[in-house]
Amino acid sequence: MRGYTGFGPVLRAARQARHRAAAAGSHRRGVAVLGEKKRALRETEEALGTVSAELEMARRTAEADAHETRAPARFDAEKEAALRRLRAQVEGLKVEIGEPQSERRQLRKLLGDERKKLAALSESGAFATSPGAAEEAAVVEPAGRPTLPAYTDAFRKRLASLAPPLAPKAILVAGRIASYEAAIWRHAKPCRRSD
Repeated sequence: MRGYTGFGPVLRAARQARHRAAAAGSHRRGVAVLGEKKRALRETEEALGTVSAELEMARRTAEADAHETRAPARFDAEKEAALRRLRAQVEGLKVEIGEPQSERRQLRKLLGDERKKLAALSESGAFATSPGAAEEAAVVEPAGRPTLPAYTDAFRKRLASLAPPLAPKAILVAGRIASYEAAIWRHAKPCRRSD
């Protein structure tokens, strides 16, 4: 009976799952930051609208007044400076919002690509057509009294985090390793000694 061909599909699926989870977490953080930036932009635009309206009203009042004094001119200069400052602030916020949006688009695209890859793998049956799948599907007749394995809690937690098609394979490999099946050890890496 041929042995298991390796942990490649199991590790690859676990790595892809971690990558998708990290991308989703980054996406959520980006959405939160983007919402905060949009709120700040709205507040600044409202302040800009208010100051613009006040400036326009002050200009109309100044034109209507035949008696100009130095105080309204200075008041207009202060309003103009505040208006320029607020416009610059709005432009800066628009740039800050644009950067996370492009990053979000890129993360969304990566997440979509990963989902497509996973769907293609599950549809094509890549897990079942791997080399050695025929041997794994074969019925094994026990040679003696069967012994039920006692798995550790860490192993059970790891099984719960694996994709459903991979969990039975992991259990099968663990059983083969525990039974000292010679074929499984051909694909195992030797451990270094610390002598």
